[in-house]
Amino acid sequence: MHKAALREQFLQKRLAMPESEWTDRSDALVDQLLAWLKGKTFDHYILYRSFRREPSLERLASILPTDDTFYPRIQGKAMNFYSTAGGFETNRFGLEEPHAHPARELQVFSAKTLLIIPAVAYDLQCFRLGYGGGFFDRFLDHKVLTTLGVSFDNFVVKELPREVHDQPVQTVITDKRVLTRSS
Repeated sequence: MHKAALREQFLQKRLAMPESEWTDRSDALVDQLLAWLKGKTFDHYILYRSFRREPSLERLASILPTDDTFYPRIQGKAMNFYSTAGGFETNRFGLEEPHAHPARELQVFSAKTLLIIPAVAYDLQCFRLGYGGGFFDRFLDHKVLTTLGVSFDNFVVKELPREVHDQPVQTVITDKRVLTRSS
């Protein structure tokens, strides 16, 4: 099946999820994530604001140190990351993103930077089906950092169609399990 058709199918399924189920499954996913984080330390955490029923990371955000937490902001074809000291605003896609301010931009990335990436779906090889803009794929190209995908378990499939520019994540955490990419 083509990416666009799969994207639409998964989005409709996710948007139909009742609020209580979405909340419970988001909590279960954050529990899995917290268990995975135990004993690991990162200098920076890049989260996201839930969009179109992506798993909510608000509980995780409330636990992490504010000074070390950043969120993506789309600027043209690029994606940059800022602290939330200036609050959030809604962009042209309907995503909540931090206000841009040079003093609050994360500019140095390393293996001690944890980037948590939402998706429409993931596969067992840790490739993602996003919204089609390619922002995460472009950002990840030739970068060294720790990548963690998050998804509800029923949005993980055996294999997704992929293109040469698609970048896998190292680990995928769902509300039920942890998948690690084998090279």
